[in-house]
Amino acid sequence: MKPSLRAGPGRGASPRGFVRVSRHKRPVIALQVDNHYTRLKHGIVDDAREREWQLVDLELCGGVLPAGIDFHGGLLDLPPDSRLVRELRRAGRPVVRVGRLPDPADSRLPAVVRDEGAVGALAAEHFAERGFRDVAYVGRDPWHVMKPLYEGFHDRALALGIRCHLLRFKSFRRLPESERYRRRQAQFTDWLRKMPMPLGVFSWGDTSAARVCFMAARSGFSVPAQVAVLGRGNNIGPCECSLPQLSSVDLNDEARGREACGLLARLMAGDAAPDRAVLFPPAGVVTRQSTDLLAASDPRVAEALRYLWDHLDEDLPVKEVARAVRMAPRSLQRAFRKDFNRGVNAERVRKRLERCRELLRSTDLTVAAIAPLVGFRSKDYLHAAFRRTFGTTPRKYRLAARQGQET
Repeated sequence: MKPSLRAGPGRGASPRGFVRVSRHKRPVIALQVDNHYTRLKHGIVDDAREREWQLVDLELCGGVLPAGIDFHGGLLDLPPDSRLVRELRRAGRPVVRVGRLPDPADSRLPAVVRDEGAVGALAAEHFAERGFRDVAYVGRDPWHVMKPLYEGFHDRALALGIRCHLLRFKSFRRLPESERYRRRQAQFTDWLRKMPMPLGVFSWGDTSAARVCFMAARSGFSVPAQVAVLGRGNNIGPCECSLPQLSSVDLNDEARGREACGLLARLMAGDAAPDRAVLFPPAGVVTRQSTDLLAASDPRVAEALRYLWDHLDEDLPVKEVARAVRMAPRSLQRAFRKDFNRGVNAERVRKRLERCRELLRSTDLTVAAIAPLVGFRSKDYLHAAFRRTFGTTPRKYRLAARQGQET
C-alpha cells in the first residue's frame, strides 16, 4: 500500500476548522502553477473536470500540502528538488512538472514544457512567408531563459536564407521606469537606423513587442511597412491595445495543460515515465496588423499588394490591379514572382485562405458564410482549396484550433 499524505493529530481526525476531503471519491490532485500562466491553468482545469479530478490549488494553502487530504498526484511548476515535489514522491504519488523550459533533472521528474526553439523557428517562418530577407530578434541582456527562443529563431532564419540581426536591451535596473524606457528608446533608435529595410522584428513577449511598435514609430519608421513586429504569447491586452494591433505566436498553453493531465493520468495508472521532457509546440501565429504585409522591394508592388488585399472579395483581373498602381501587368507579375516567388493570382488565393483561417478561429460563421467574405465563389471551392493547401478540412481546422492544437 502506498503511504498516506494525511496529516494532522491522527488518521481519523481533522484539524479544527478544516473540512476533511480525504475520502472524496474523486482523485485529488495538488496544483502549483503561478497565476500568471492563466491559459495553462485553464487547460488543466478543463481537462481535470472531464476526468472528474478534484484539484487543490496550493497557492490557496500557503504553498504547502494541507493537512487531512490524501493526494493522488501533482501538477507543479517547480524544480525537481523542491520540497513539495519531494513530499509527494516520497509518498509514492506521481508528479508532472509543467515548467517553461527543460531541466537537467527531467530524466528523474516527468515534465511537459514549452518548445521555445520551435516558437522561434515558427516566428522565422512567418517572416519568410512574407518575403523578408532581413529579420531581427529584440531581447534582453542578460538572456535569462530566452536564449533557446533566440537560437530557434536565428537558426531557422539562416536555414531559410534570411539574414538575422540582434538587439539586446541593457537592463538599467537601478533607474526609474521612465528613465529606463528613455534609454532603451535611444538604444533602439540608434540600432534601427543602421538596419536594412524592410525588417521583420521578433521579441520575447507581447509587451516588449508592443513597445517595439511604439519605439519604431517614435524613431520615424512605419509599422508594418518598414518594420513588421511579431510578439510571443498572444496575450489579448498588449496584442489588441498596441498601435498597430500586434501579431503574436500562440504558445498553446491550454493544450499543454491538457497534455500534462494526460501524462499524469497515465502515471497514476502505472505507466512508465518518459526519460526526457515532453516539448510542446506552439499553436501557430495569430496575424494582426503589425505583420499584415509582404515585404516588397518596390513601393508600387507594396501598393499593389495592399490594393489586392483590400479587394479580396472581388475577382479583379491582374491588369486592373496593375492599372491601380501605374504598372504594366507583365511588369507587376514579374515583380510579384521576384519578391514573393508567386504570381498575383496565387497571392490572392494565399491571402484568402489566411483570412479564412482567421475567421474559422475567431468566429462561429459557417464555411458557406465565410466563402463569399474572402472571395471564394462557393463553399465547395473553398473546401477544396483549403484541403489542398493545409491538408485538412475547414471544420477539422476549427475544431483543432479551439482545442489549442491548431494545425
